[in-house]
Amino acid sequence: MTYTLSVAEAASQLSELVHRLHANDSVVLVENDVPVAKLSSFPPKLPQSNSSSMSLREEWLQLFEEIRALPQSATITDEDIRAEIDAYRRGE
Repeated sequence: MTYTLSVAEAASQLSELVHRLHANDSVVLVENDVPVAKLSSFPPKLPQSNSSSMSLREEWLQLFEEIRALPQSATITDEDIRAEIDAYRRGE
């Protein structure tokens, strides 16, 4: 989502703006209704790998296999996953 603010408004709220930005959000700064700058967030930082030789895909597959090996993972249904995602989206 893109928001538009005057440079003066942004200056008075800069800290709040920076902390409210989410992935793919941006703020267009304008002076006299002319865009002069854009404030946007960086993408989320991925965790560092312990092994530089493993690709992200290999790490993901290894983690997936470890999770599948847990006894309680066999009882998780697609409905459980959807419910968890919905709860996360509601902020629960």
